[in-house]
Amino acid sequence: MIKVYLDWNVISGMKNNFFPEFTVLIKEKQKYLLVFSPSHINDIAVSYSDDLEQKKIIQTDLDYITELTDNLCLHTSKNKLKLDYFDPNDLLNQTLETNSTFQDLSIEGLTNIFDDPVFKDGLESISSIPIDYAFSQGFSNPQSKELLNQLFPGLKDDLTLGGFFKAFSKMNQEANNNEGYKVIRDMVQMIGINSGHFSSDKNPFEIIDEAKSKIGLRDSDINKYFKNNNTSPEWFGDISSAYLNLDMFGYKSDEIKVNKKTKKTMRNTLDDSFHTAYASNCDVYITNDNKNIFKTKAVYEKLNVKTKVLKPKEFIEYSRKNYFANGFHEHFYEVLSSFSKEFIKQRFEGRSDEFLVYNSEIFIFNFFNKIIVPEYRKEGDPTFILSKNHPAKHYVIAYKEIEVLINYFYSVFDKDVNGKKEFVLEDIESENSSIREWHKKKFIIELSKYNDHIQLYYYS
Repeated sequence: MIKVYLDWNVISGMKNNFFPEFTVLIKEKQKYLLVFSPSHINDIAVSYSDDLEQKKIIQTDLDYITELTDNLCLHTSKNKLKLDYFDPNDLLNQTLETNSTFQDLSIEGLTNIFDDPVFKDGLESISSIPIDYAFSQGFSNPQSKELLNQLFPGLKDDLTLGGFFKAFSKMNQEANNNEGYKVIRDMVQMIGINSGHFSSDKNPFEIIDEAKSKIGLRDSDINKYFKNNNTSPEWFGDISSAYLNLDMFGYKSDEIKVNKKTKKTMRNTLDDSFHTAYASNCDVYITNDNKNIFKTKAVYEKLNVKTKVLKPKEFIEYSRKNYFANGFHEHFYEVLSSFSKEFIKQRFEGRSDEFLVYNSEIFIFNFFNKIIVPEYRKEGDPTFILSKNHPAKHYVIAYKEIEVLINYFYSVFDKDVNGKKEFVLEDIESENSSIREWHKKKFIIELSKYNDHIQLYYYS
């Protein structure tokens, strides 16, 4: 299976029949594993109101997410990436409650939220602590003080943590509810960089870094205040802050506009950055937003994320070329044909011998895209190993992916040498084990789980 992350604009378009051919294709649940994330729920929460008609629309949105994903949610928890089954209705209720509770992020506001007296005392005790000296000096620098005054209103008059939390809360409310982010963005771009400085033949991050260095502005001065929160994994913050950096400094910046008909605030850009972070754990990210595509591709290139970023129409063509799903013999032929292509030498952790590796664009047996061959094959070594290249260092495999893979081979070879048949939950419970073995006259196929990697060993 290919793990696919759909941006909200694509899901909404599918629901309204804008992408009929794509919708039929992506709903093939034996081929594509669709997931949703809390950011999809944030997209819905923005339009929530007590109006009965609006509630009906929102319910159809939630029901459609369930139809597409079977409630499989990709999320972060305690600095870890997880895949769990959640009802989107429950997540929406939690999101609405959280958004209502955390409107005031000042220390005074936070102490009103929590009942724990120890926690309250702790917050109050840090209120008078001075902020970082280097940061406070920015208010004395003619080149940076105006920007910092816009970013953190009132902080110059109270250079303490209490003053910072109060200023940050004001900035956060203005940016997420009104056009405050546009004002901040315009101020940032006064350092001498805007959309006109970017071109297709230049790395946007290099242009931004050069502009920052001219005025001595450090990433730590601004970027750390735009990371998601300290409960998210570091990689999540790296992706989302890099995305916001691009938008902040004028690279394919989003429109900021608030009136009776439109509400486009920093919240939209922030959620797009979170979609980009979640999608980095999937094989493909599908979005129909051109600005999102440019920023996401730039962030992925910077951070070496291999997730494909495609529009719905592009995915149809990509699937035709790279999703090889025409039976066992065709899959096997794809492996054999790869031996005429260029392999690279690679040594794996914990192994002294070297292997030859070919990274395939084709998903062999609808799952594997990496072919490994022992450089010097010894007796007992496999002829080849099939594995999977994950798009980023952080990844998670859903048991549904393993279930479909096992059941595919069962449909071809029937029960294995140990009498095992279709997938059962016990197949994923042990850390390292052989999952299935099929012994035929001319070959042996073994499916194995090793350090959360699913691999196929072929012996001839």
